[in-house]
Amino acid sequence: SALNTAIDVAVKAVALVPTLSVVGSDLNDSVLDTAEGDLVVRVGLSDVTLATDTVELYLNGASFSTPKTATLTSTEINNGYVQFTVTQAELGADGSKELSAVVSDETVTSNESVGLFFEQTASDEVAPSGATEFALTVDNTDNDTALELDETITITFSEAVDIDTLVLGTQFAPNALNRGDEAKLGYGYSVAASGGDGTTATSFVVTLGADTVANDLDLLVSGTESVRTLTFNKTAVVDAAGNPAASHIALVVPADIVKPTAASTTHISTDVAATAAYATGETIRIVFSEAVDASLVTIENLTSSGTLGSSTIAAVSPTDGYATTFDITVAADAVLVAADTMSFASSNVVDVNGNTGFVGSLTFTLPGATTLKLTEGTANLTGVTLDAAVDTIDLNGQAVTLKVELLSKILINLGAVSYTH
Repeated sequence: SALNTAIDVAVKAVALVPTLSVVGSDLNDSVLDTAEGDLVVRVGLSDVTLATDTVELYLNGASFSTPKTATLTSTEINNGYVQFTVTQAELGADGSKELSAVVSDETVTSNESVGLFFEQTASDEVAPSGATEFALTVDNTDNDTALELDETITITFSEAVDIDTLVLGTQFAPNALNRGDEAKLGYGYSVAASGGDGTTATSFVVTLGADTVANDLDLLVSGTESVRTLTFNKTAVVDAAGNPAASHIALVVPADIVKPTAASTTHISTDVAATAAYATGETIRIVFSEAVDASLVTIENLTSSGTLGSSTIAAVSPTDGYATTFDITVAADAVLVAADTMSFASSNVVDVNGNTGFVGSLTFTLPGATTLKLTEGTANLTGVTLDAAVDTIDLNGQAVTLKVELLSKILINLGAVSYTH
């Protein structure tokens, strides 16, 4: 009868209903962004599906602009599914999306499957905090090789993270930081959020506590990297959207925490009539406490209380782009005298390990005394009256000492050899 036929059709329409899933995608967060690429949609087949039946994938309850259909084969029946690739272009404009599917035989089209719902966006989703980017910096206030009471460590994450899951009161929340690592911060340490809105923050400043037997600050400057490491539990680093970090976060205190400093400066002349005034062609040699990035130690980055004019600066014997010593050649349009200062911003004085210069700027004061640089051809000073500014003589890189002998002879001692003039 017609009624029985209608019942049979209705029963089969239900029996043929497929299921949907997505293969190899991050769509489990219900957002599809441009970084996630195409979707591979798997349509699971019911037990009554037969080869030659047809499957169609729907978008928002209707056919795609170019219908996505497949006639089933025995292989797909045996596998229990058929797959479709859906490009983001085929999904159309951003917004809410629903994928579903139907199966049809020669007489019956199944009821529509349960929908797969998601949002499509042209913008990349923000990665969970700490997933790929985090940093630790040290403020070594006295610039020595140790970390001590009231010096600070700043921890910065790639995006704002929830304060309350990371900090409880004035210290890290229980189990936020490996307990053994927390002891490295000193007894009575404190932590404060920085750069946030009171609920979330991008960085946290740790003020170190007292060094005790149980809370050993020396561990932070250990020669072993694993000992200098602070490890945060990923569940304690949660971004504003509620995403935890992808993995535990291990932050390592740098092996080198000492910042470069201004060491010394020398006024060098090749003129025996040298004075405390800096003449054209003379050299100002500046020396840092350690090798620094030569590409940043430039005349453009140098300021002076005098006039540099078109003077130039060059690294002396650089290694891999870093040098300790730099020579400034005084130009004719320069006006420089003793007690003038020269300064580099600390941000332009960077050592091999990335430490910027100690204090706001590194300043050298030009000396009034002059080193007279001689070669063998100019070493004979018979009859020459040296200017009072000359206090050191350099002969081919060797320091020379002037001595008065019987008030009538000058003995120049060079190493183990003596020359009398």
